[in-house]
Amino acid sequence: MSDSSQISKYLKFKQGTAKGLPKAPHKPILILSVIKGIETGLISDNKIFITPELVSFFRSFWDKLVVTGHTPNFSLPFFHLKNEKSGIWKLKCKPGFDSAITSSN
Repeated sequence: MSDSSQISKYLKFKQGTAKGLPKAPHKPILILSVIKGIETGLISDNKIFITPELVSFFRSFWDKLVVTGHTPNFSLPFFHLKNEKSGIWKLKCKPGFDSAITSSN
């Protein structure tokens, strides 16, 4: 598999839908935030922790790129990326926190 087809595989996300809105931008925005975290040294291994800086990157990308009526909920893509066929994301919640991260409200 070529590098470009490998990259394409990881950039195709299942995106949620809501009546009257285009596909949800949350997962791509989170991935951009993770890339920014790697570039800045915030993330240096394959464990990604929710930090104020990572959430700030997410909000910044959201404000610059998202023009839909979606709500910038950081926790939804953090949780739902685990369902991607590519296997790009493995989620390991701390005991007792898994239900908190899945809440839409």
